Amino acid sequence: MTENNKTHGAGAVKLELQGTLPPDCVAAFLYTTFPTREAAVAVATRLVEEHLAGCVNIIPGMTAVYVWNGATEIADEVVLIAKMPPSRLEAAATAVRLHHPYDTPALLVLPVVSGGAEYLDWLRAATRLPEPD
Repeated sequence: MTENNKTHGAGAVKLELQGTLPPDCVAAFLYTTFPTREAAVAVATRLVEEHLAGCVNIIPGMTAVYVWNGATEIADEVVLIAKMPPSRLEAAATAVRLHHPYDTPALLVLPVVSGGAEYLDWLRAATRLPEPD
């Protein structure tokens, strides 16, 4: 069974991010891939609506070549890049992992050390949790 058609069980998700963000990190991109646009859109919508990411880009038409269980695989995939302040990264990565259809999804963090001040202000505002009523 390939990476692209395996699903993880309904048990608890244990997310372990390795490495650390640089001290001057002002934002983070969370990169992953999905087997379909629909699966990527579902997770992207959740991330934005739960204020875990300010914006999510979905890029269709990517081809992945990798070895899985000893066999070379070639698969069509969709790229998802979620943009967030560093403070939302752990929660966003956990949400992606929880709702991802792959057993071993690529969850890669790209630190952003500089960006437009207006955009970064917007990103922080978009990921603030709403005040309770």
